[in-house]
Amino acid sequence: MIIDYDYWFKNVGQGLFSGGGVQECENWISWIYDCGSKRDEDFLTGCIDKTIKDQKPINLVALSHFHDDHIKGFKHLFKKVSVDILVLPYLNITEKVCVLYGLLADALENDKEISEDTIECIDSPKHFVNLLENKPKEIVLVPNNSYNNSYSDNPIKEQGQSENGYSFETIRISDSDLDDPESSLGLNRIQFIKPGSAIVIDDFWEFVPYNDSDATKEINKKEGKYINDCKDILKELVAIARNLTNNKNAEEKEASLGKLKELYSKIIPDKHKNMCSLFMYTGPRHITDSRKTEWSHVKSYTNKNGVLYTGDGYLSDVEKIARLAQHIGQKRAKNILCLQVMHHGARENSNAFVPQFLPPEISVFSADPSHRYRHPDGGVVFDYLDYNPVLTTSDINIRQALKICDCLGLV
Repeated sequence: MIIDYDYWFKNVGQGLFSGGGVQECENWISWIYDCGSKRDEDFLTGCIDKTIKDQKPINLVALSHFHDDHIKGFKHLFKKVSVDILVLPYLNITEKVCVLYGLLADALENDKEISEDTIECIDSPKHFVNLLENKPKEIVLVPNNSYNNSYSDNPIKEQGQSENGYSFETIRISDSDLDDPESSLGLNRIQFIKPGSAIVIDDFWEFVPYNDSDATKEINKKEGKYINDCKDILKELVAIARNLTNNKNAEEKEASLGKLKELYSKIIPDKHKNMCSLFMYTGPRHITDSRKTEWSHVKSYTNKNGVLYTGDGYLSDVEKIARLAQHIGQKRAKNILCLQVMHHGARENSNAFVPQFLPPEISVFSADPSHRYRHPDGGVVFDYLDYNPVLTTSDINIRQALKICDCLGLV
């Protein structure tokens, strides 16, 4: 059986709006990974409208992290389409403090604002989903891999079966913020996916999310008063963030920055600041041969078929690269047709060994070199010269024809 599918990356300037779709017999499977941009909202909403015109319901939408250039378009996106599953990185109380601190410090030091959507999404996924016009049928939260081993409330492994036909392994994690989700969300369930598990559709297509946040290691070492202090500090951080969005006074902003540093120094070392970003591998579950790949008006033949989304993740040293490769498995790591290069090609997120451990056929840099960050970094582009680097100065569509075999799985 021959299956045609495509991956796409939209030209949104400094940001990321990507996804794909595949026709499986009579079923259409589609997904979106991130939807944001540094450009103005009118530009982004126009891009969304054009992309999802006459779009059928979307099977899965994933958010890598909580920066506006990755999340800004979510509310408009959820006005336009219905979504089965929303995949979010799970943040425990320590990680929420780390992430919100990083955003606040950057906003205060560079005279930027933080959107209310971003604040709500970090503070509580329940609150964030309540802002969406068309709510997803389910939410899947992706915890850090340390939840696979130990936690103050030991995770219980279960076999998850979505009411919408998706299968994945789950674990139970005690989180007071998510108690009784049905009453406030109107959802069937909020579930925690077991680290390493794939979300599988009809035993045909799979999504493998990966949360590499380091802050969880800190919370495993401390209990009691430390946790309560984090909760109190988070409330203060949220108050500072909301005040920042409505206050232009320079002196008050300076005072807020001082208060911010004082709060943060009480609990978290600097090395844990804002390290959370959700990776996701996706591709066909059973494959034997790829026929033809077309991208940027070039045709080629390759036996690779998956895509690896990295958001603003860190693969800055060999240990981090090896952890990701181990998480997705050797066969998937060798099956990467397209790699979305981390953090728009920023040097601090990358390492020259990434394309050697995770060799792609095509390397996508979703960035705007004219933006003040000047992404991508020239040295990072050089690292990918042998892996067909391409910049999203125009929309990128990667189409492929596959020969599917039901007896071979990527495990």
